[in-house]
Amino acid sequence: MPTATQFTALGKGNGFNRCLTNTTVNQVLNAPTLKQTMAAYWNFDSATFGEATFNPNNKPKDIICDEFANRGDDFVFDSGDNAYHLAYHVIPAKCNGNIYIHGIGFTYQQGQTSVEGHQSIIVVDYRSTVAAIASDTYDCETLYTSTSGGGSYSYGKSTTAEKTLASTSVDIDGFPFVRTVYHEFYGETYDDPVGSGNAPCLTPFYLPEPTTLPSLSFHTY
Repeated sequence: MPTATQFTALGKGNGFNRCLTNTTVNQVLNAPTLKQTMAAYWNFDSATFGEATFNPNNKPKDIICDEFANRGDDFVFDSGDNAYHLAYHVIPAKCNGNIYIHGIGFTYQQGQTSVEGHQSIIVVDYRSTVAAIASDTYDCETLYTSTSGGGSYSYGKSTTAEKTLASTSVDIDGFPFVRTVYHEFYGETYDDPVGSGNAPCLTPFYLPEPTTLPSLSFHTY
């Protein structure tokens, strides 16, 4: 970890040199302490997820004059397996009045299309404090097309499914995060013969979660 020069800064009486934005959320999990949130604001050095590394060229005291000196992201897209990694750092915030959001995050997304044209997407988010509850939706609808005479007939079925796994608490290099996994699926099947209505509804296939883990680095004194 890089060593920084100690400094002092006039603040807002809250540990920061700005007032933090406040928002209301439905579910809170693994919230950081004020000390951890201050460290994320002042002492952030770098965030890495897969091949993505956001590493701003700044010293902690630079934020006194420029609060955006260590804000930003790095995005890496791997065309080989149609996946990307994102590492980012934004200004901390608060939720529900007195709960902190430290502002460091990571996202993984991968999409895959089967030989039949069915699509599956997975998103894995690591972020601060805001959690999601588990949900699972499934819908299979008949597809229709119109005739020149004003009528219509079926030609297949579309299957749409979304699944969110309940958020879990994880620590990354000593910092608290909320990990949430999202799945999406879409696919179509077709009548044989057209208009018979015999196209089956699909069972969704969901992509595996990545084994790569994020990492963090902070300035020390």
